[in-house]
Amino acid sequence: MPDERPRNARRTLLSWDTKHLHAVIGSWHAIAEPFSDSAPLYPSGVDAKSASKIWMRFSPVLVCVLLMSCSTNLAQSPSATTNAPNPAKVAESLKKVAAEAKLEEPQEISAPIHAHPISSIPWIICLRSGATELSKRRPLAVFYKDDEYVMARMSVIVDRCEGQAFTALKK
Repeated sequence: MPDERPRNARRTLLSWDTKHLHAVIGSWHAIAEPFSDSAPLYPSGVDAKSASKIWMRFSPVLVCVLLMSCSTNLAQSPSATTNAPNPAKVAESLKKVAAEAKLEEPQEISAPIHAHPISSIPWIICLRSGATELSKRRPLAVFYKDDEYVMARMSVIVDRCEGQAFTALKK
């Protein structure tokens, strides 16, 4: 729908916006000046308008540097510093999880897999009941740090349990 205002009114509104923008940029200069110990805010020959252009050019660089400082070092992530759980050593905790979840016999487990990188718990062993086709489609994700049980929950897509090969959990 075209703008209903007359052409001159639109031009006046546009010029007011640019004037307002320059006033805001100039007000930053007025705010910062008392804190400069009587030294000029900009180097000689640089006015507020060109200083604002410089700021606009380098602000994306500043944002990128700040974001990089928040990133983590993947070499120090938990999955890089811990060992995969040994299925023979964690069998008791898997049986306990199966009993709490009331999984029917036979229970099946997958090999240990790396958890999603966003997870603070580095290893997953998928656990399911092999009794029916429906129970095979509802695995549990059991999380481990080394051989220590941390938690269990229903598997979600990022756990990748549906694509794992399962073997029987030894009694």
